[in-house]
Amino acid sequence: IVERIDTDKDGFVSHAELHHWIKHRQRSYIQENVDKHWKDYDKNRDQQIAWEEYKNTTYGYYLGEEFEDVEDKDTYRSMLRRDQRRFRAADRDGDGLATRQEFTAFLHPEEFDHMTDVVVQEGGELLARGQPVSVPVSRPEAPLVPPQHGPVGVLVLHVLELLACRQSAETVEDIDKDGDGKINVDEYIGDMFTPEEGESEPDWVQTERKHFLEFRDTNKSWLRREAPPTSAGSAPTHGWLLWFVQDGTLDAGEVAHWILPGEVDHADNEAKHLIHETDSDKDGKITKKEILANWNMFVGSQATNYGEDLTRRHEEL
Repeated sequence: IVERIDTDKDGFVSHAELHHWIKHRQRSYIQENVDKHWKDYDKNRDQQIAWEEYKNTTYGYYLGEEFEDVEDKDTYRSMLRRDQRRFRAADRDGDGLATRQEFTAFLHPEEFDHMTDVVVQEGGELLARGQPVSVPVSRPEAPLVPPQHGPVGVLVLHVLELLACRQSAETVEDIDKDGDGKINVDEYIGDMFTPEEGESEPDWVQTERKHFLEFRDTNKSWLRREAPPTSAGSAPTHGWLLWFVQDGTLDAGEVAHWILPGEVDHADNEAKHLIHETDSDKDGKITKKEILANWNMFVGSQATNYGEDLTRRHEEL
């Protein structure tokens, strides 16, 4: 694999080469995954997948009994609703049939701009259940990455790779405890940290409170009021006073930006991270020896398709 990544054959893997390789493996995985599932769901071989074909193949045995025979029936019902919502979003012409492109958007919504709302909504639902939002829905086998609001402070949404609202409305509903349609700072913190009795807030929580005001609550404006009269004996003032104000809450749009920030190149971030952790002599590039010395970093990354590529033949990569 290292020889394949090192395209200029100089014995080093640069950031550009690693970035290109990770993007290549992302595209290859998506194509392979769609091909595999296409055969399973296109039952009548008409080169389209109807919602009924997908639903019956995935849930068919249980549908007639409304999941009554399933121990966790509510989870299955929720999964069915989620899949139907995602299928409708992917089915851009609304004919109930998914072309290969539409089915790719269904399996990998994180790759399509028009699926952003779905990504945000599903991410919000994971948050509401206390789960990280960085797991690709189509990659359940991928390792979890700590969410942005956790102590590590890093969010890798593959959606990507980490998923969310038809307009992030469900995210707001899940976290909004007082029912005012927005998320205040206590609700924001409460979703990620519940202190034990007498426990003080750790530093990362205090940092998140600060981030809420500085970065999450983006609805900021200037408030202008006429200057009040001065007290007796002081110099008179004239004109206006200006205050920089925030509303102190997150609405659906702000939640969408929080869960799914735009213009993030996750392959670029992963390439930088791998080189930073592996480059022992800090020359900005890595050798095969450095990679092998840190093999666990690469086995847990997209550079090796989370280790799966290590079992593949050279020509399959």
